[in-house]
Amino acid sequence: MDQLEIIEKKALEQAASATDLRERADAMEIAKSVSEKRKLVEETKKTALEAEEASRERKFARTKHWAATMTPLLAVFLTGAALVLQSQQFSASARLQINANEESQWHDALQNLSFKDPATALTGAFGMHSFFDSPLYSTQAQVVAAALLPHVDNPDGFDDVFFDLTDTANAGNQAHVIAVAKTLFSSQMDLYRVNVLVNRPTLLDFQTLREMLGDEDPPAFIQGDATSRRQAAASAWMLDSASDGLNDIWTRKSASPQGTDLSGVVLENANFGGLDFSNAVMQGGALYNADFTNAKFAGAVFRRRLVSDVILDGTDLSGVEDFAESKWERSDWWRAKCISKELLDYLEKNDATASPENKQAGNAISCH
Repeated sequence: MDQLEIIEKKALEQAASATDLRERADAMEIAKSVSEKRKLVEETKKTALEAEEASRERKFARTKHWAATMTPLLAVFLTGAALVLQSQQFSASARLQINANEESQWHDALQNLSFKDPATALTGAFGMHSFFDSPLYSTQAQVVAAALLPHVDNPDGFDDVFFDLTDTANAGNQAHVIAVAKTLFSSQMDLYRVNVLVNRPTLLDFQTLREMLGDEDPPAFIQGDATSRRQAAASAWMLDSASDGLNDIWTRKSASPQGTDLSGVVLENANFGGLDFSNAVMQGGALYNADFTNAKFAGAVFRRRLVSDVILDGTDLSGVEDFAESKWERSDWWRAKCISKELLDYLEKNDATASPENKQAGNAISCH
C-alpha cells in the first residue's frame, strides 16, 4: 500500500467516526482529493507505460525493418565470401597440383639428361628450355642448359635454346652465357688439337683461329673425318652465335663486361663499340673482325689473347700490363685514345702488320 492510499484510508475512517458534520465534510474532502491524486498518478504511470511500450514497438519495428533489409544483403555477402573462399581454396589446390605436376616433369627431364652424344645433349637442352619460365626451376634449368649446349652439333637447335637463354640474362646471371662461349671455344681448341697448357707456349695462331671460326677450310685431319667436320662447322656457327648473344646482353640488357672473366671467350663479327671492358680478364680467346670503337679496356688482362682485324679507334688501353704471349695483327691500336707504355713497347716489337708510320702514330698518343 502506497502513501496516498494510506492517507485516503485514514481520511475515510475519520469521516466515518466524526460526529461533527463540519469535521466529517473536511475528512471526506481530503479523501476525495487523495483519491483523485491517486487516479492521476495511476493514469500518469499508465501513460508512461504506454509510451514505453510504443517506444519498444517502434524499436522492434525498426529492428524488424533493418533485419528484413539486411538479411538478403547478409546472405549475398556470406554467399560471396563463401565463393571467394572456395575460389582461393581451388586456386591453392590448383597451384599445388601444378607444382606437383611440374616437379614430376622436372624429375623426368633430369633423368633424361645425357652427354653421351650431340643428339642426346640437344634433347636434354630442349628439355631444360621448357623450364626457363618456371618459377620453381628456371635458374637450375638455365645452368643445366648452359652445360649441355656446347656439346650439341645442330646450330639451329643451339640457337633456339641459346637465344632464349640470353633473353633471361642480366648482371647477376650472365655467367651462364659466358660459360657457353668459353666451353665452345675450349671444345673447338680440343678438336683442332691446339695446346692450351698454361706452362707451355700456346700453339694457337691466326691461321688456325680463322679455321676454327669458319673463315678458312679446316685442316686435313678434320676434313677427313665426317663427325669432326660436322662438329667443326657447327662449333664455328655456335661461336658466332655466342658472340652475338654476349653483344646483345651488353648492349641491350643490364649486363656489362666490366670486371668479368672472359678467359677463352671469342668476341667476333659484331659492334662492341663503347662498351666497358675495364679490368676484364681476357686471357686466351680472341677479338676477331669486330668494332671496338671507343671501348674501355683500362686494366684489362690480354694474356695469350689473339687480336685480329679489330677496330680500336678511340679505345682506352691504359693500365694494360698483363699481355704476355698475346698476338696482334691488322688492328689499329695506334688510333687508341690511350695506351699503356708497356703495351705500346710490346706492340712495336711484336705486331708485324704495323707499319713504321703506325708505330710513330702510337708513340704520339699522349696518355702513356
